[in-house]
This record gives sequence, C-alpha cells and structure tokens, in this order.
Amino acid sequence: METIAAVVVTFNRKHLLRDCLDALLGQTYPIHSIIVIDNASSDGTSRFLQENNYLQNPLIDYIRLDENTGGAGGFAHGVKTGYEKGFDWLWLMDDDALPMKDALLKLAPYFGMTDVAALASRVQGASGEIQTTHRGRIFYKKYFEFLQTPVPEQCYNSGFVDIDMASFVGLLIKTDVIPRVGFPREDFFLHHDDVDYSIRLRSRGRMLLIPESVIVHRDEHSKLENMRRRFGRASPRIAQSSIWLSYFSPRNLVYLGKRHCASPWRFYVQLLMFVWRKTAGILIYDNQKKARLACFLRGIADGLRGDFRNQYPFQLRMRGKTHGL
Repeated sequence: METIAAVVVTFNRKHLLRDCLDALLGQTYPIHSIIVIDNASSDGTSRFLQENNYLQNPLIDYIRLDENTGGAGGFAHGVKTGYEKGFDWLWLMDDDALPMKDALLKLAPYFGMTDVAALASRVQGASGEIQTTHRGRIFYKKYFEFLQTPVPEQCYNSGFVDIDMASFVGLLIKTDVIPRVGFPREDFFLHHDDVDYSIRLRSRGRMLLIPESVIVHRDEHSKLENMRRRFGRASPRIAQSSIWLSYFSPRNLVYLGKRHCASPWRFYVQLLMFVWRKTAGILIYDNQKKARLACFLRGIADGLRGDFRNQYPFQLRMRGKTHGL
C-alpha cells in the first residue's frame, strides 16, 4: 500500500484546523501521518491542540515555526518534512480545507499510473458550488491577469481531466518527482507559489483532476479584503493594515510571466496593461493611495529583477506596526 502524509499549513485559525484534522482522521483510505505546519500562530493553536488531545495522536506530527513564513514557507517546510520521512505521496491543503471522508479513496485508483506527478481533488464551497479557479490550464501566451484558465464546470463530469495547475487545496504529490522538481519556494511567501510548483510538476509528469474526490473549501478572504464602491461598481480591496501583503502577488506574477511567457514582447505589452489597470483601481477605490501604489510598483520592479529577498514588504509591515496600523 502507498504511504500517504497530509501536509496542513495553519495560521491563527485553530477551529478551522480542528475540523480539517477531524476530516483527515476520518478518511476511509488510511493516512499514515498528518504533518501540521503552524506558521507561528498567536491564537493559542498549540495549547488548543494539546487540550483537545490532537497532539497525543501518533498520526499527527505538529511542527511550530519560529516565525510566519507565509503559505509558501509553510508548504515548503511541510513538503521537505514529508519527503525526508519517506512517504510516497503528500496531500497538501490549507487549514480551511475539509476533505470529504472518501476524498482520498477516490484518488487511490490513480496511484499506479506511472506517468502521473500529481492528483487534484475537486474544490467546492460550503454550498456545493465548484470553485473553478483552483484547477486550470496554463496558456503561456496570456499572462495577465491570470496565469491559468479555469477548467470548465462541464469537465467535472469526466472521470479525470488533465490539467496544468492546481492550488494547494487538496493537491496530492508523488514524492518520487521531488528530486527533479525541488520543493515549493519559501521566498514566494504568498500568492502564485502553487502556480510555480505546478509548472515544475507538469514538466515531470501528468497532473490529473479527479472530480469524484471532493474537498470543501471554507475560504475567508473577507479578513484581508474590504468591498469599496465607486460609480456603481464594487471592488474587493486589501485592508489598510495589510497593505504590505499586496506586494507579493504582482512580484511573483511578474517573475513567472517574464520567465515562462512564450513571447517577450507580448509579456511586456500585457504588463503595461496590467500596471495601468491596477494603478487605476488604486486611484479610484483605495485610501492610502501613495503607499499602496508604491508597494504595487515595487512588487512589479522586484519581479522583473527576480528579487526575492522580501526586505521591502517586511520593512513596510514593521513601519505599519510602529504607526499602529
């Protein structure tokens, strides 16, 4: 039997984590380990797990990091841990994922396919709607705003679908490809680290969407986003206290676009249009326009340079704490 470890990344969402762990422990196909990467939570996650007897469970391998390394850093640590422990497959998910009890069982028939690098479950919301943006195909001629085109809903009626990209919400990775593709990039910190890793996985094998395997995703974007209305139109905006987080998406997106886009001139034309649209959105909808625009443009510049030191956003975060933001 194939050995499987789940890798769950958590940060300050202990009750969601509890539900995720319960769903993993209740799988009808055996999981051999659940590696929990705690990104230095400050809500008492460790104590909560101890008091509710999760840490006494031999299947749960709880690792608390000294600092918040972002989703990218959490998955990098988790994949490294699972690989070093010798598991055959690693099942990646955030703490807001709730796999149905037969989700892993539905993936099992595909374990023997030698040309497969990864398997992906269907991601749906709590009310049953398919969250199509989590699974897609990548077209290297079109990079902005999205790297991938979502898999159409009608394809979810198939037994399996070949895809190019999957988010880290229920992505099952075959570990024998890791020596050739490496680990997720910790320095991405947040956003598009899953796209980067998907591109590498696809270079070494097929990635299959298995629609019968279902994960319920209880996303909580509202913590970072505010809806702002102008001229009768609403747009989700990053909260003022989280401006520093708006650096990572453009930085990582531009880096991937420059590296993988099929045509350099097409990339730069699309980049100019992307910058224009995002700048207009900041000027129309946001407060703190100067700070937001500076953060966005710095992300663009660092993406073009391939600068992943992350000094600028963390300095911005510290200045925000100093000023009580």
